Amino acid sequence: MRVVSLCGRNSAKDVFQPYFSKKAMNFDGNENTGRFQHHIGVMCQRGFKPNMPNQDDFVVFGGQEWCLFGVFDGHGPSGHNISHFVQEMLPKQILEGVIKKNQEWEKTLTDAFKVVTEQLETEIQEQAYNSGTTTSVGLLSRDTGGEGPMRLRCGHVGDSSVVYAKKSATAKNWEVTLLTDPHKPDRDDEAARIDRTGGKIQLSEDGSPSRLLCGSYDLAMSRSMGDFHATPHGLVSVPEMSKEVSLEECDEHMILACSDGIWDVIPPQQAVQIATKFRPDEAQKAAEKLVQKAQVRWQEMVGDCVDDITVILIRPNFTPLSDAENEDPGSREEIERRSKFQMDI
Repeated sequence: MRVVSLCGRNSAKDVFQPYFSKKAMNFDGNENTGRFQHHIGVMCQRGFKPNMPNQDDFVVFGGQEWCLFGVFDGHGPSGHNISHFVQEMLPKQILEGVIKKNQEWEKTLTDAFKVVTEQLETEIQEQAYNSGTTTSVGLLSRDTGGEGPMRLRCGHVGDSSVVYAKKSATAKNWEVTLLTDPHKPDRDDEAARIDRTGGKIQLSEDGSPSRLLCGSYDLAMSRSMGDFHATPHGLVSVPEMSKEVSLEECDEHMILACSDGIWDVIPPQQAVQIATKFRPDEAQKAAEKLVQKAQVRWQEMVGDCVDDITVILIRPNFTPLSDAENEDPGSREEIERRSKFQMDI
């Protein structure tokens, strides 16, 4: 089975990378191939936070009948290491459950998050004690054999949201749906769980986010992977499942999985409007444009702080790649695009 992967790369030298530089990426195709079935754009950019490297990470895996993607936004002193650890470990667990064992999505995701949380606790417990990461993952797939509709299933902890948009042939505007509900401490169900454990919440004041109070290091979210210092106060790493989406071939579709470096400054409807100005085969340009817009917004609104920004943009393609396309190294434009993904900037 031909599998293509694209993921972030970590280095101890990342803290010395220029502000607003692109994160180094690993691109892995099959020998000289490397074509995703879907049109995919990925951009991960360091923000402006002195003495901290880019703590965002990402992954995209593409198989013959499926595409798995994820966004991870680290926080805390070792947040970049936690997000990278989860980026490396979680996809393996998910693919093992869904592709090899043919398990249901909810069971696969619940088990995968549990296993990786245990790995964090046993392998890098000291770093994961006061650092963690958001995790938002999605699977775009058909049933085995290519039968049935293409389905989108997602799950998440934290506030790296996934947005789905569609446009029918007769509609003038795109219909935009936020698939993931950010895990904020003051969300009613999250607050109830925190209260049951005896945890405390500092409610939002003057537009600042509510926070889960955890002693010396408080959190602006109620679920994450890592952050073991916060678990006695109500934090959990159990993923919340999104409603499954069925994609009709007669419609246009777009998926945006982004860290809050996008969503804190660009609303979902506006992000879709920006991205749909580009053709499906210009997905990379659209992702770069969204990051550029978000950076400008951060500089206008905050000035002395710009968050790390990550965008995964997917324009689904319903036509499977032919055998010839699987073997063909691709056009000059495709080769240049792959080379760009691999650059260590």
